[in-house]
Amino acid sequence: MNRFNSMKIGTKILIICLILVIIPSLVIGSVSYIIASGAINDQVDSNLVTLTNGIQSMTSQSYDLSKTKLDSDLNLLRNRFAEYGAPSITGGKIAYGSHVVNDNFEVVDSVEADMGSKATVFQKTGTTAIRVSTNVIGADGKRAIGTEVSGPVYDAVVNKGQTYYGTADVVGKKMVVAYEPIKNARGEIIGILFVGVPEDNVYGPLKQEILSSKIGENGYLYVINSQGTLLIHPTQTGENMGDEDFVKQMIADKNS
Repeated sequence: MNRFNSMKIGTKILIICLILVIIPSLVIGSVSYIIASGAINDQVDSNLVTLTNGIQSMTSQSYDLSKTKLDSDLNLLRNRFAEYGAPSITGGKIAYGSHVVNDNFEVVDSVEADMGSKATVFQKTGTTAIRVSTNVIGADGKRAIGTEVSGPVYDAVVNKGQTYYGTADVVGKKMVVAYEPIKNARGEIIGILFVGVPEDNVYGPLKQEILSSKIGENGYLYVINSQGTLLIHPTQTGENMGDEDFVKQMIADKNS
C-alpha cells in the first residue's frame, strides 16, 4: 500500500483503470466459459438421448418384426403338418395322421421354399429331443438329423410347455429362432417344432445403423448383453467385459 501511495498520480490512475477493465473481463470470460460449457454439454446430452432413443425404437421394431415373422413361419409349419391329422408317436416315430415325419423332408422343405426359413421337427426321446426332420444343413453338407436341441430350449419347451423365442447357434450358424411344443391328443408333449432365420437377415440393418452411429468425433455406440458380452462393437464384438466395474453396475441397474 505504501508503494502504491508513493506512485505518481498518473501511474495510480493507469493501475486503477487496468483493474477496472481486467477484473470485469475475467469475470465475464469465466461466466461465458461456464455458460458455453454448459450449453455444449446440454447439446451433447440432447444428441445422445435422441440417438439412443432412435436406436431403441429401431431395436423394438426389429424385435417385433422378427417375432411376427417367426410366428407366421411356425403357423405355416404347424398347419401343413396338421393337414395330415393329429400328432402322435406311431411305431416309435412322430406322425401326423398316417404321415410319418422322421426322415421325411417334404414339409420342412416346403416352408423354406415358400418363406426362406429353416424348419425342424424334434422328437422327444428320454430326457432330450432329437432332430428327425430338418432343412438345417450341418458343416458336413448333410441335413443335421440326429442332433439334439439345447438344454435351455428343452427345459422351456418340453418341461415347461412354453414357446421359446431367442437367438441360438444352430449347427454353427447364428439364427433368430422359435420353438414350440408338439402335443398329442392327450396333451402330452412328444416333440418340438422349430423355425429360424439367419440373425444377419433380421438384425443386419440394425447392427449397421448402430456401428455407423457416432457420438462427437470419436465416440460410438455398442451393445452388451446381461452376461457382459459385447454383441455389437466396432472392434471387440464377442469379447466379454463382465469383470469391468462399470459393466457390473450397468447389469445391476438394468431393471431399475
